[in-house]
Amino acid sequence: MKKRFIAGLIAVSVAVTSCSRGEDEELGHGLGEQGPTEVETTQPPLPGSFADVDQSSVDAVGKAVLTEFFSWRPTEDRSPADAANRSKSLMDEEYYAQTSNSWSAMTAVPGKKWDGWKAHNASLEKVTVTESKEQRPPDEEMKAFRQYRVEITLSVDGQPQKISYDAFATFTKLGWWRLAAMHLTQPQFS
Repeated sequence: MKKRFIAGLIAVSVAVTSCSRGEDEELGHGLGEQGPTEVETTQPPLPGSFADVDQSSVDAVGKAVLTEFFSWRPTEDRSPADAANRSKSLMDEEYYAQTSNSWSAMTAVPGKKWDGWKAHNASLEKVTVTESKEQRPPDEEMKAFRQYRVEITLSVDGQPQKISYDAFATFTKLGWWRLAAMHLTQPQFS
């Protein structure tokens, strides 16, 4: 009796399976099933000054993240690290986690210099980020390299003071471009 019951279940199972899908139908396109459809993707929202950044453009992301990274506000910020932290939205999460405790060391601005700017109510006049025309490796689908000249102009007691860096940046694309690594030259003060 038990053997007949199991054999009956197998027969019913085979019959149901053969009726529900024809031989020439592909898996996933049977009765009542729909195949995959194109999904329209939208850029993730970014805060404040990054709201209009085209995240699908490595060049737009590069200029925006470096501009904010060096947008120092000595009268408000405790150190250059505060500006770097404001640029977090355009950084790869892993890169940010690994380097966020070393932003001030990376920019190599002496504490006495920062304190002097603060004491003299230094304010940011502008940050200029210019991409270098030097040769670089070709962009890959998920990785790109850029070299920039960054010039920061502060107004200190009404006089402009310039600080310059060369920045070597690596960007990764995991849906959208993000800064994944950066190396800076020593600052040049003038």
